[in-house]
Amino acid sequence: MKPIHYIFMTHVFLLILACTNFSALGFIRKDQSFSINYWTYSHRSGFGNEYKSEYSPPQVFAYVAAYGIGVILFVLARKHGMPAVNILGTGLCIIGLISFLIEGSHWVSTHHYSWIASFPVVMLVLWIVLAIGMFKEHSIEIKVVSEPGS
Repeated sequence: MKPIHYIFMTHVFLLILACTNFSALGFIRKDQSFSINYWTYSHRSGFGNEYKSEYSPPQVFAYVAAYGIGVILFVLARKHGMPAVNILGTGLCIIGLISFLIEGSHWVSTHHYSWIASFPVVMLVLWIVLAIGMFKEHSIEIKVVSEPGS
């Protein structure tokens, strides 16, 4: 396998862990039910109340890692897919990365700003198109040779 395949699998794995809040590993722990966050867009900015994040530190870290690796994946994969898929994938990963870096910044600084933009369901479609593009590149080309006189 090429390095891009490992990058692809790591990105998919981390985003699945993050958007399921690690419940994708629920078969290990029998006390947690499976849940998934398909799509999130939220914005909060206010003063007076202490900000409490809905995301755990491991989940924020998984999102940051997934979207950071996703940016690398879609930039490197530009030759494997359609340009629109790579532009959309890179853009969504940049947006996700920035939003979860803001979410993680609450551990370093006290502020009341929160902006979450995460679209795993869209990423699923992009993964499928990208995987097909990478598969086509490695497919075997069969040439039909006709015999003379037929």
